[in-house]
Amino acid sequence: MGFSQAQSESLKQFVQSLLGSGAKALSETLNLEVGLDTPELALSGALGDVPDLFEGEEPLLVAVRYAAGPGDGVMAFLLKSKQAKVLADFMLGGSGAPDDTPMSDLQMSAVGEAMNQMMNAAATAMVGQLRETLDVNSPDVFAFTPDMLQELVPNLADGVIVSAHYALQLQDPQGGQDPLDMVMILSEPDATGLIDLFDPAGAPPLAAAAPSAADEEDD
Repeated sequence: MGFSQAQSESLKQFVQSLLGSGAKALSETLNLEVGLDTPELALSGALGDVPDLFEGEEPLLVAVRYAAGPGDGVMAFLLKSKQAKVLADFMLGGSGAPDDTPMSDLQMSAVGEAMNQMMNAAATAMVGQLRETLDVNSPDVFAFTPDMLQELVPNLADGVIVSAHYALQLQDPQGGQDPLDMVMILSEPDATGLIDLFDPAGAPPLAAAAPSAADEEDD
């Protein structure tokens, strides 16, 4: 089926607003500057076409279930496991320099809490841009497998797969940059529902970047 140009633009605006608001919330949670690259939206016909960003390492899969008006759906996020450990270390009060041991349940829980705060803050910040209230559930975090992704995201095998590749840039206390590469995945029905939910008239311009908490303190 695919999307019209107007639908694609609305979806880009929705994704950028969602992720920009989430990045701002993460900045406030970690008390670190968090930048957001402009998301790159792609439409694929098969799961195998989703960008392979993981270079042989086992990614994490974070599933965020949501409800909006009469509909519901799932937003899935894939994260590089090594980068996710850096995020978990920051969330657990560390310096962003985790050891090389396998990711623990505590670290996976910390990643889930980071995503939970990002998505809830985004849903609140976007109230003026949505035609219905967006309610998000606490994320579930798993080791990624294609079968697990298809189980969590109904209808993913049918129609277009929407993927948004982006990177959060975590400014650590030593001044270094810790990138967090992520891919957001939506099924075509869920993406269509979010397009219908979104009101572009209430959104900032597509090219506008979300300020970090550190930027706002400087103003």
